[in-house]
Amino acid sequence: MLVGELARATGVPVRALRYYESVGLVVAQRLSNGYREYDPVSVRRARAGRHVEFLRTLVDDYPIFSLEDPMGEDDYAGWKLITEALGDRIQLVGDDVFCTNRTLLAAGIDAGYANAVLVKLNQVGTVNEMLATTELAMASGYAVVMSHRSGETEDTSIADPAAPAPTFG
Repeated sequence: MLVGELARATGVPVRALRYYESVGLVVAQRLSNGYREYDPVSVRRARAGRHVEFLRTLVDDYPIFSLEDPMGEDDYAGWKLITEALGDRIQLVGDDVFCTNRTLLAAGIDAGYANAVLVKLNQVGTVNEMLATTELAMASGYAVVMSHRSGETEDTSIADPAAPAPTFG
């Protein structure tokens, strides 16, 4: 069921359905009155497709080199779509989707989404974990973007693990 159909069926304004993440809860309340079940996965997939097309238009029209977190952290189908559409043209940096976590990065590599990873030492916990994530990315042909929280430190040591990391392009 499309959002417009859902709005007509439930009486909930389209704006509200698009605004609230809890659309499923709105429909669940209405189901007792006999309305059809809402499939949030189908709507999410449709939204992801429109978002990818919008980003493709921007990349076509402007000199965009890199996008960080162009899809939601748990929108794996969307990540797959954007990687297939733009992964050979620009850098698609996974931050929230990978969280500097080697296991999450390995799953993303296997699934075929993103082509770069944002690495934050403070996000993963230990230098060894950060290096393991960086090494996996490099071995898999992913670009590595080293980062630290803004204003967190003036220490330049964050540049050291970035030196051997490949760049995109």
